[in-house]
Amino acid sequence: MPAKRVFSAAMALLLAMSFAAPSGVRAASDAGFEYTVADGAATVTGCTSTCPTTLVIPATLGGYPVTTFSEFAFFDKDLISVTIPDSVTSITRLAFFENDLISLTIPDSVTTIGQAAFYRNNLTSVAIGNSVTSIGEAAFMDNLLTTVTIPNSVESIGLNAFGYNSLTTVTFGNSVTSIGPQAFIGGGGGARGGTGNLLTTVTIPNSVTSIGDYAFSGNALNSVTFLGNAPTAGTEVFGNNSGLTSVTRSLTATGWGATWSGVPVVTDELPPETTLDVTPNSTTSSVVATFGFSGTDNRSSVTFECSVDGGSYVSCTSPFSTSTLSAGSHSFAVRAVDAALNIDPTPASFTWTIEDDSAGLPETNRDESAWATLLAFLAALSAIAGVDLRLRGTRRA
Repeated sequence: MPAKRVFSAAMALLLAMSFAAPSGVRAASDAGFEYTVADGAATVTGCTSTCPTTLVIPATLGGYPVTTFSEFAFFDKDLISVTIPDSVTSITRLAFFENDLISLTIPDSVTTIGQAAFYRNNLTSVAIGNSVTSIGEAAFMDNLLTTVTIPNSVESIGLNAFGYNSLTTVTFGNSVTSIGPQAFIGGGGGARGGTGNLLTTVTIPNSVTSIGDYAFSGNALNSVTFLGNAPTAGTEVFGNNSGLTSVTRSLTATGWGATWSGVPVVTDELPPETTLDVTPNSTTSSVVATFGFSGTDNRSSVTFECSVDGGSYVSCTSPFSTSTLSAGSHSFAVRAVDAALNIDPTPASFTWTIEDDSAGLPETNRDESAWATLLAFLAALSAIAGVDLRLRGTRRA
């Protein structure tokens, strides 16, 4: 297996080359930051003096929108937190390398995260914006992340992008096409003292076409499900995961052989089962119905899709409550979906009737109607009897 020192050596060379590069035009300064201007946009190059450990980067400097950072702009500045404005469109490589950042939000304006941009911090959480398309090599390597969600916008994940963290959960969006070598490698923690990635289950979306060498090596995997056709396989993609005896692919997928990157391939042919656990009464006056349900599968956990009154199935969770419904007959159906996207062909269903409760008037309207009727009756009685009957006070709500 490739050693971490291979990447470290490459990083050392990159550092030497970067620091040796000419500094270029002297930066302007504003609001405690140094910057350069090109094409009407500002590139932040650093702080004018010692950076505060809690760093808030402005959206404009000198009247120019801040769109990116220079390499090493905030290298080794002891930053604990950073606020990145939504004017920024790219995070340059090495921009926040070697700090103490704990949590991070990448704004939706950002489209690319460069090589080693947040390498070797103390990140325990990161929210990646919904416009990011590429995550560069070692972008989040050697942090303390335990979970990460890759948004639907991301198409590529680079070499060692999330290597040597403490990941137990990763969720992939539906646009990822390539997962780079060692992208989620485990096998021990990094310099920041993490446990090393310990993923137990992984679901590979059907958009993925290639997975690099050792991408998930050294984790604690016991379940891997592919939702699409067989991607191009690197060497020992799932190496050193002793609990992983096979990978699962869907029945309709193509390009699969008996093994994939050295691991036996099995086909999930059985759909899950769905059970309704909680339903309303078959006849009720309630205009909102609540259902509880569960499901089982032979290989994986399940999700659910619900339909009300014959409408389209939509993703749902238990318990599920309908919107306000009219009087009359109604129907509900729910079906389980397994990790291989097999759908229960016999959804659990229920039919019930909502009674027409006092012509459909809500309780408050019925009370007001009864009160109006009483007043009218008293007025008529007063007129007939020639007696001035007056109600004293007002009705309390």
